[in-house]
Amino acid sequence: KAFAGFLVVALGVVLEAAGYESGQDMQTESVRLWLRVLFCLIPVALYASAAAILCYYPLDRSVLTDVQEAIKLRRHGQCVRDPVSGLGLPPFPSTLHKPLEFGAEGMAVCCASGVYVEEVVHVAE
Repeated sequence: KAFAGFLVVALGVVLEAAGYESGQDMQTESVRLWLRVLFCLIPVALYASAAAILCYYPLDRSVLTDVQEAIKLRRHGQCVRDPVSGLGLPPFPSTLHKPLEFGAEGMAVCCASGVYVEEVVHVAE
């Protein structure tokens, strides 16, 4: 919400600097140019950037299936290895019946799956 508020203020500042006059039927060429830039070119550039990022995002159908399986196992109280990052993840806190045990290295050990969790933090479901 704060970012949306910032965008509204920034839009007003840019249009005011371009010479926008409220209530006029016809705006100056400068104002019309900035309206085209703000409402056409910038969104197209942002969508193109997002599309380029998605091309390199490491999530395909097989990884998505692995992520969904990992979530299911965590909901059933098991530690899992994150399919994307490879890090060990503890079960969701609501599924824990006892605290995790810590090994000599200071890492949490989930004995059933043999997964070591590097750092135990509160994980939201």
